[in-house]
Amino acid sequence: MLNSWAGIIFLAFLGSIMTTTMALLRRYCLNSKEKDLSTYPYLIHYNAYATLSFLAIYLGTWGFAWPNLLAGFSRAVALSITANLLIQLFNAKAATLAKGEVTLTAPLQAMTPGLITGMGLLFAEWPNRFGVAGVTCFAVASYLAGWNKKPLRWYSYFIPLQKLFLALNWKDLPEDERSATKAVWFSFGSAAFGTFGLLGDALYTRRGIDMQGLILGALLLTATLCVSYLIWYIIQPDSSRKVWAELCTGFRKKYFWAIVIVGLAWVLHVILIWPLFNHAFISYIGT
Repeated sequence: MLNSWAGIIFLAFLGSIMTTTMALLRRYCLNSKEKDLSTYPYLIHYNAYATLSFLAIYLGTWGFAWPNLLAGFSRAVALSITANLLIQLFNAKAATLAKGEVTLTAPLQAMTPGLITGMGLLFAEWPNRFGVAGVTCFAVASYLAGWNKKPLRWYSYFIPLQKLFLALNWKDLPEDERSATKAVWFSFGSAAFGTFGLLGDALYTRRGIDMQGLILGALLLTATLCVSYLIWYIIQPDSSRKVWAELCTGFRKKYFWAIVIVGLAWVLHVILIWPLFNHAFISYIGT
């Protein structure tokens, strides 16, 4: 299947469904009217479930055998971990905001394809004119598709970009405008660090040689994210609740299965998409 573009596109399409599922459930968990689940417990739980899933796959398939890895594997995993710490945090923070509507956040998150294409040039991956046209079409279409209704004026499409600059007058903004500006900045940060995250993911996939190396890298990634968020949350909780009481909120029936599905969707999107980095440019798969 990976020997043809049809197979690559099909697997990327399935992986994209997983990321969409994650985004919808993230909004459900973090933007409920009750506001009874905050950012860090959500991130801790779903990364824990993803880690357990990767661990079960690794031990069930290869046992305790260590894979053959190329030089630079650990550095690539470190790059991915650093970027994903901020990507997931920014996405979750944007979802908690009352003004974090998809219309504001999705267009800016759609900037990743353009950014990753530029970064891919550092690795001598030069898309031809058809590749550049394709990436551009996807990026522009994703930006436009982020609007749940057509703006009244053509220049309204630039509102998310305009709101990036509102932070310069932060103290003068009303509360609603502050919320919207925060959501825009979190989304832009997600897109920017998403560029480095994709680079790290692609590099550790290629240096891991096969699925064993890939699963090991993904296991290290989610395990480190889980522990990092846990330490971060204990030191500086993002709510006024008692730390351990809220941390257990993720086990409540209301959110348990939603967060489990998010963790499994993360695992499936890695298994479906990451191997494609060995068969196509980073910018194409990232797009």
